[in-house]
Amino acid sequence: MAATDIILGCHHFIDNLISKHGLDNLQIFEHDYKYYGRLNPTITYAKVGELIPEKPVLIAAPFPGALGLHSSWSEILDECDQKKIPVHIDAAWLGSAKDIHLDLTRSCIQSIGISLSKGLGLGWNRIGVRWSKTQDPTDSITIMNKFNMLPDVVVRIGISALNTVPVDYLWNKYEKQYQQICRELFLRPTNIVHAAFSIDRKVLYGLHDCFIQ
Repeated sequence: MAATDIILGCHHFIDNLISKHGLDNLQIFEHDYKYYGRLNPTITYAKVGELIPEKPVLIAAPFPGALGLHSSWSEILDECDQKKIPVHIDAAWLGSAKDIHLDLTRSCIQSIGISLSKGLGLGWNRIGVRWSKTQDPTDSITIMNKFNMLPDVVVRIGISALNTVPVDYLWNKYEKQYQQICRELFLRPTNIVHAAFSIDRKVLYGLHDCFIQ
């Protein structure tokens, strides 16, 4: 990646893309982050095999509706490569995931944003990083980084957390408890430590409160 920028959580990454392109000018798949449907309750979701050439795709990886990569992940990237569609990855849940492989060398992938909210429990601090293959001097995140417009304290807290807490801390510490919760509640385990599926995979459950109890 050619450019590295601090972001105020993945929402900063997402809202920057929406501000830049407009929500209607981004291709978003059904069962991604609910935020998009809340912004536009009549949103038209993109469909694999019917993507519009050169119109940017914004997709979460891990994908909320799959609690892993989107079931058509490879097909989506292949189609985006063929149609010259730039892909922007919201990796908000990557820090709380295991066994997720992202090949960022794919030519269609242009940027990825990741935060410390889920993996290190820093939702209150709103800090993350965006990596981009190209740098746009008129991009708002680029400008905020260039002119030191980001709060210094959140960056220091983020660095301190990264230096203190191992990358796989959540899974190393809570995997047995996670599996026990899933057994007791008759849920299907996934690769995301804070979430599980119903047995039929139709309902997603957040397990945050279970761990607290």
